[in-house]
Amino acid sequence: MNRLIALAAVSALATLLFVASFLLKGIESPLTWATIAAWAVADTALVATMVGQTRTNHRPTPQVAKGRPPGERRAAADLAEMIELVMAQRSTDIATGTTVVLLATGRNKIAVIKVLREALQTGLREAKELADAADRSPAIVATGLGPAEAERLLRELHAAGARAEVH
Repeated sequence: MNRLIALAAVSALATLLFVASFLLKGIESPLTWATIAAWAVADTALVATMVGQTRTNHRPTPQVAKGRPPGERRAAADLAEMIELVMAQRSTDIATGTTVVLLATGRNKIAVIKVLREALQTGLREAKELADAADRSPAIVATGLGPAEAERLLRELHAAGARAEVH
C-alpha cells in the first residue's frame, strides 16, 4: 500500500511538472517532452503495481477455480498471460530506451545549436535554450532513443564540439 501511495505521489508530481513546463516552454520544448516521458514512466509503474496487487489480492481459491467452466478458466488464464506479456514488453521498452545528455556546448555553440535543431526538430529558440541550460548543468537532449539513434546523435554533437554522453 505504501508503494501505491508513493507512486501516486510521483505521478502527481510528474503531472504538475508537465503542466508547468508546458505553460512556460510550450509543447516543442525538450523539457516538456522529458516531463511527458517521466509522467508516462510513473503512470506505467503505478498501473503495474495496481495490477500486481489486484492479481495477488483476488486470486480465486482452488475450490472456486475448479467450480468454473473450462472455457472461463481458459479465458482467465489467457487474460493473465496477456497482461504479463504486456507488462514485460512495457518494462523492456522503458529499460532499453537510452538518454542523450548534453554536458557542455564547447567553443562552437552555434554548431551545437544547429545539431540540436536538426536532431530534435525544434526551433532556434528551444535549441538555444537547451544549449544554454547545458552550459549551466547537464541537460537531457533526448530520451527513449534506440542505441543506433543515440550513438548517431552523440557523434553529431561531438563533431560539433559539444561534450555529451549516453545513459
